[in-house]
Amino acid sequence: MTTYLVRRLAQSLIVLLGVSFVVFFILHLTGDPAAVLLPPDASAEDLQRFRQAMGFDDPFFVQYGRFLRGALQGDFGQSIRHGEPAFGLVVERMPATFELSGAARNLPLLEKATRTGDRYRVQLPEAELYAALDALKAAGARILSVAQIKPTLEEYFMHLVEADRAQASAVEVSGK
Repeated sequence: MTTYLVRRLAQSLIVLLGVSFVVFFILHLTGDPAAVLLPPDASAEDLQRFRQAMGFDDPFFVQYGRFLRGALQGDFGQSIRHGEPAFGLVVERMPATFELSGAARNLPLLEKATRTGDRYRVQLPEAELYAALDALKAAGARILSVAQIKPTLEEYFMHLVEADRAQASAVEVSGK
């Protein structure tokens, strides 16, 4: 069992390293970050100073090595936009991320929604619902209560209805 856990941990670290490299590489392909982050009227000297201050003028592997070293120490740098540690901003937005991912997890239920007039009805076998909830519990995921999910789904359905009504009124106005 210990061997299995060590092997899985090693595999997870390799995957994290690979994903971090791919994401870092893709971000590097987007162009000059100094040109993106500074105003369009910034002078060439301002661009060069900013590149030096942020380390953007270093080779790719030096930048990636600096990122990895900081990440291993728990330092993800400063947010340029907010001027505070990036990790704190990520942690601050975690609850909203979990709430959105929990609500998105329930979007496949919408495939089973049927529309009658301006109302939607979800017909889901009880066994299927409990199987999904049991799977989430087994995975140790945080399950949003019905009280949290219901307003989200109601709002989503209301937006569907409003969009449908807007489209219908647009069709009536245009005469088509």
